Amino acid sequence: MRKKKGKNRGMKYRFLKDKLWVYLGTFTLPVFLLGMLFLSLIYVQERGKVQEKMGNSLELAARHMDSFISDSTAFQIYLGSGQRMGQFFRIFHSDSIDFESGIALKFLSAYMVALKSSRTDIHSVYFYLDNEDGRIITSEDNIETLGSGLADDEWLDPLLTMKGNETRAVVRGMPGSGYEKDVEMFSLFRRFPNYKGGIVINYALEEQKERLRQTAAFEKQYMMVADSAGQLLFSNYELGEEEQKMLSLWLAGQDEKGTVALNGRRWLIERAYEETGAFCVVTMVPYAVVNQILFSNMRIFIFLVPVLTMASAFLAYYRTRRNYEQLDEIIDIFDRAEKKLSLPEEHAGKDSVYGEILNNIIRTFLRNNQLQMQLAERKNRQTAAQLQALQYQINPHFLFNTLQAINYEILAISEGEYGNANRMVEDLSDMLRYSLDSFGQEVTVREEVENCKKYVDIQKMREDRSFAVEWEIDPRVEKQRIRRLLLQPLVENAVSHGLKYRENGRLRIAIRPEGGNVVFKVVDNGKGIAREELRQIRSRLEEGLKEELEIEHIGLQNVNQRLILTYGETAALRVLSRESVGTIQLFRLPFRAEEGENILGQGEREPRPGSLRKEAPEEEG
Repeated sequence: MRKKKGKNRGMKYRFLKDKLWVYLGTFTLPVFLLGMLFLSLIYVQERGKVQEKMGNSLELAARHMDSFISDSTAFQIYLGSGQRMGQFFRIFHSDSIDFESGIALKFLSAYMVALKSSRTDIHSVYFYLDNEDGRIITSEDNIETLGSGLADDEWLDPLLTMKGNETRAVVRGMPGSGYEKDVEMFSLFRRFPNYKGGIVINYALEEQKERLRQTAAFEKQYMMVADSAGQLLFSNYELGEEEQKMLSLWLAGQDEKGTVALNGRRWLIERAYEETGAFCVVTMVPYAVVNQILFSNMRIFIFLVPVLTMASAFLAYYRTRRNYEQLDEIIDIFDRAEKKLSLPEEHAGKDSVYGEILNNIIRTFLRNNQLQMQLAERKNRQTAAQLQALQYQINPHFLFNTLQAINYEILAISEGEYGNANRMVEDLSDMLRYSLDSFGQEVTVREEVENCKKYVDIQKMREDRSFAVEWEIDPRVEKQRIRRLLLQPLVENAVSHGLKYRENGRLRIAIRPEGGNVVFKVVDNGKGIAREELRQIRSRLEEGLKEELEIEHIGLQNVNQRLILTYGETAALRVLSRESVGTIQLFRLPFRAEEGENILGQGEREPRPGSLRKEAPEEEG
């Protein structure tokens, strides 16, 4: 291989510079994009996992808070009878208690003690109906008096201001006994719908906070309980005043989940209400939890980036240098071919793309003459296919001249009287002249139809056959130019095969415009074609140029091949038939008006589906 220097050195430098960046981007960019996609998928996946765990924590906390409502509901159901409530109303307003009321009071006290004992976090239970003496029934003693016997009286005013069957949750301080400090309580108020009073259940607040801590799935996850107005009641971790304000703003909205900013940090937040709406459970997790997982994966990605970049740079340089060498080799082969120098028979680098290109160039150069011969052979085949319509006769010029002599002889014998024999000879002579006259040139539809009429006249006179012929030729298409001898073989097929054994036979030749096409149709009411034979005919026609012509249907196949060669697959011949009904032969050609003007106009439309079947036999198969 010649090594070119000088001018090729500058080209080599430019090629290496340009292609090196292309290959470097090709190798590096997918790695970077896949890495970003990988991190995005991890981020979405991990955020989904965090939200799923938040939902689980929220569900556990909500179930625990729902149990508070269940306690008060059970108590209210116990007191639900109007007769029983009336009995307790009399106890609260009477100075003496009769035997029956004493029994009821004893059972109520036992129920309240049992309710308190059922849970370790219940501090006390109050049952109150408004009375002048300030009497109250507690889970500690049967009846106490506010102020003297029971120091805890801060719950009374909130209870009496409630309406209907309202439920309210409050965090408050309960006075300690003796020297003990006040105890924070989570108190649930449940008002009676028909009496002024209700139930108060006091839960130890610290135990509720501990329960929220246990339901948290993450170390920095906030679990909170807020009232119906969106005010924070308590949480597992203390929140500052500013944070509580921001949280209250979000709780005032209607969203069940979203994000909130507290102290410059973004949090994922979600809430769930208990069934009465007295309070809701809220959970928050900082975005840092998700980002921490993302950053741990990014460290791996950041470590891999320089390694992959270096590897990509090495591969890019190697591929660029290799491509230049292969392109230089291709240029050298073109130079040798231009100078008519010998080329190597085969290139060694078959496994590479450039090696395959080189081999193709070599094969193309060496086989150029062979390709030219193949092209010439293809043209000969096309010409042969067009001329096969004329291969029915041997030496047609000789036959034409002989027919002229026979015509004169008939006139001599008949003493100049012009008869059917003369007409048959003259029509046959005209048909031969039409067939031989510049076969490759196109003719008008009118000329093709006139030739077909001569053939029909000969058939009628030759066998004294009687069949009706209808010619429906639209005047707008008479000047359409087509290949000659496209219509006559179809008419011959209809007469020779369809109407041969048919009495009162009818033959219709229709040529009319449809849309942007001209439709040629030959319809007969002859014997039709059996289903299997029709399938075979169609199969041979569908093969188009691949199928060799068969003697039995050479006319159909010849017309079909010339239609496809000249006008394309859309012009292929179609055959529709039903046995004992008749046959339709049709094809479509693109309309070509004189001087390119489309005389069909814009209003001409394609026929509706099925219009052919209204005028022709139904298709078999």
